[in-house]
Amino acid sequence: MAGCMTVKDAANKLGIAPGTLHNWTYKLRKKLEKERGHVNAVLAQQQRNELLKSVLSKKRPLEKVDEEEEEF
Repeated sequence: MAGCMTVKDAANKLGIAPGTLHNWTYKLRKKLEKERGHVNAVLAQQQRNELLKSVLSKKRPLEKVDEEEEEF
């Protein structure tokens, strides 16, 4: 699709109906919106909660756990 000016041209180049290509792009767009909604919800919660912000921070150092002290 990136090499064509219209969806109709892209569909003809792929050998499928333009409606099929429209449906594929619609489904992909809806899936992306749904996934992005989850990301936005996590980011919003991270901004509101300091504990969550520290847990999800990329700069949080990992603590070394001493295997001898750990009990299962």
